[in-house]
Amino acid sequence: MSFYDNLTGKKKKSTRQFTGIENIGDTLRTIKGELMYFKVSPANVSVLSPESTEVKIRQLMTVLASVQEIELCCYDSAENFDANKQFLKRRIEEESEPAVRELLMLDLAHLDEIQVKTSTQRDFLFVARFRKETPEQVFNTANRIEKIIKTQGFEVRRLKKEDIKKLLMIYFERNVTSESLPDIDGERWAQDENQE
Repeated sequence: MSFYDNLTGKKKKSTRQFTGIENIGDTLRTIKGELMYFKVSPANVSVLSPESTEVKIRQLMTVLASVQEIELCCYDSAENFDANKQFLKRRIEEESEPAVRELLMLDLAHLDEIQVKTSTQRDFLFVARFRKETPEQVFNTANRIEKIIKTQGFEVRRLKKEDIKKLLMIYFERNVTSESLPDIDGERWAQDENQE
């Protein structure tokens, strides 16, 4: 037991134990089963006619009715600047120097501009949940789901390991700026230290 464990009387959990994740590959394997993600390119309904919008809604309903093991997920694929904007507003109110206030106001305007440009950047996923299926059953079901989604007129692709890691990075950290995540946190520094 570590010093921390002795103080609290509790054994620390690893990040994977805490989140319930067992493995990240072409699926996300958790203690409650596997999740497979299908990214769907959304249609811009603001430019569609009411009739075309109704068709898209019916197509979505068909997918959801045809595949019982499927769920929907929507998440931001753009960074949220609200905390930074609140900080800048506080600083503007507190700042007595006019030149610094002006710079802070320019920063705030720049963040507003970025947020407006990225506000519609959302990713839409269909999520298939598997509990006790064999790898062959998962593969066959995934192919069937992908075919149904495509048949209904949606552009779709399965997420791979790097895509799933990025999804988790956004979900847990709200971080959309990193290009990739290591499989083991701190692994790079441990390797650098061993090479010295």
